[in-house]
Amino acid sequence: MKAYAPIGYYNDPEDIIDLYPNSAFKGDEADIIVRYCLDGYGAFHTVDHPDVDSFISPTDASKSPDTVFTSNGEYIVVFSRGNIQLLRQGNDMHGFFIDIYKLIDAPGYEYSGLEESTIEKDLPFPGKPGIKEMSYDELCSYALDLSEKLKEAVIEIKRRKDE
Repeated sequence: MKAYAPIGYYNDPEDIIDLYPNSAFKGDEADIIVRYCLDGYGAFHTVDHPDVDSFISPTDASKSPDTVFTSNGEYIVVFSRGNIQLLRQGNDMHGFFIDIYKLIDAPGYEYSGLEESTIEKDLPFPGKPGIKEMSYDELCSYALDLSEKLKEAVIEIKRRKDE
């Protein structure tokens, strides 16, 4: 099964000040930070032997408001907020972290959430049959739910474009 495994993090005050977003995510933060890391900039702290318990499933990563995917989906960046006053003072105990995870094939990893099949994970009726097995009423409800999600996505796309 595929999972995101931690490869390291930034938490030095200088890196947090340079890299941590000051406003809402725009979508390119992960690409910028991963490129920064791969080019050898900043005080990157490597995780050499990640514990399977620290892996993140693609489903959980997509649900987290503090997680941004790279444009190719190979990495995720997770932002942890800390104390801004301590950060401004240069105190190492500020609590901000920028964690970087890489998508790997993790045979020992078992996801405990819902199945990740492309149709099943988005069904409004978890555990019910797939689209082809739905009743007419279930299919209409599913289509209505999808259209509402699409409407919200279009509004968010327009909002980000106007920023």
